[in-house]
Amino acid sequence: MAINGVAVCAISVYSMANAVSWRLTLLSLLPIPVIVAVMYQIGKMVRRRFGKVQENFAAISDRVNENINGIRVIKAYVQEDGEVERFEKLNDRMVESNLSMVRVSASLSPLIELCFTVSFVLNLIWGGGMVLNGTISLGDFVAFNGYLSMILGPVLSIGRVINILQRGMASLTRLNEILDVEPKIRDSGTVDEFPAEGSVEIRDLSFAYPGSDRQALSDVSLLLPAGRTLGIIGKTGSGKSTLVNLLLRMYNVGDGRIFIGGTDLNAFRLETLRNGFGFVPQDNFLFRATVADNIRFFKEGYSGEEIRRAARDSCIEQDILALPKGFETVLGERGVNLSGGQKQRISIARALVRNPEILVLDDALSAVDTVTEARILKNLRRVRAHKTTVIIAGRISAVRNADQILVLDGGRIRERGTHGQLLEKGGLYRAIYEDQFHPESRGAENGRLP
Repeated sequence: MAINGVAVCAISVYSMANAVSWRLTLLSLLPIPVIVAVMYQIGKMVRRRFGKVQENFAAISDRVNENINGIRVIKAYVQEDGEVERFEKLNDRMVESNLSMVRVSASLSPLIELCFTVSFVLNLIWGGGMVLNGTISLGDFVAFNGYLSMILGPVLSIGRVINILQRGMASLTRLNEILDVEPKIRDSGTVDEFPAEGSVEIRDLSFAYPGSDRQALSDVSLLLPAGRTLGIIGKTGSGKSTLVNLLLRMYNVGDGRIFIGGTDLNAFRLETLRNGFGFVPQDNFLFRATVADNIRFFKEGYSGEEIRRAARDSCIEQDILALPKGFETVLGERGVNLSGGQKQRISIARALVRNPEILVLDDALSAVDTVTEARILKNLRRVRAHKTTVIIAGRISAVRNADQILVLDGGRIRERGTHGQLLEKGGLYRAIYEDQFHPESRGAENGRLP
């Protein structure tokens, strides 16, 4: 459309100047620079205001998404009216930004037509005089007006194209803000084979999150031989999750600090490194898909029996079979139709089906009862007998059978050893143990009523 419009305008202007009068043509086209300036200025305003429209639309979408995902919390705290009021304010802001954008974009065509009206007026005054003076014939004058009318339509079309283009540029700008973000974790490694025996060694590791002066980990060192189980326990904020996030290179860590199978962590390609791990995070994310797809994580190659075995080992098979379509039941968004414990166990099954060299459970048993926890841990000791496993937990019952237990506090390893050794030391681990298994005695020691 734009190309055709430019061609029609060029041919019309040539015919007006060559066949009628170049002086009359120049006079009639005097408003054209004004039209170009108007298109340019309105285009910039449309782009800016349409960007504001999209920002407001994003705010509404975020609010709706939060309200849907947090509907139970909203109802529990009786905040329905408050959320409706906040949504209405966002909606009013959205309406105002749309009206502001439409006012500007709708003014483009009338302004172009106004400028062409000036052209026609100048043409009538000057061209009419030329006809009366005999400089041009009446037929030439009529043809000239026809050519001038032919220019109006394409210019209006070009104005509409510019309007649409500016909206698209506003959208593209918002997309580029995301696409142009440089990843902080770069794939600079060259090793593309994960060690068959996944030992883990950490040497004097200290780490602070970007933008923070506080050390999340300080002088952490450990050696976990292949095929062993490591338990990590500590208070909230002690650095447990930070440690495993660094194992998977979720954050950058210096060379010579973490080794997997004797190879520096940074030497691995990211895909190779993370494929060697089975990771169950604290936040168990499930997709709107079938249970089987959530366990296989949309990767082909796992048989139905392998999926069922992983579900059986994570003690979720019977719960899945009780669903309307068993493993083919489609879950709601984020697994909304499952309990917290069921979501955790499906996430564990997702990790187990891969049979990774290193399995990391980051507080992945917090939502299951103690009986189910004991069954899952028993299954893990069986299926992970010759594989490396890292279990992070807040309950001692989850780590008591580990080959080595670390007690983190303030980002430092305060104690290490087996369950029995740590109990004999009578330190922080013993205090946690007493709080969890004999809270009444701890209360009496501190002068509190049980």
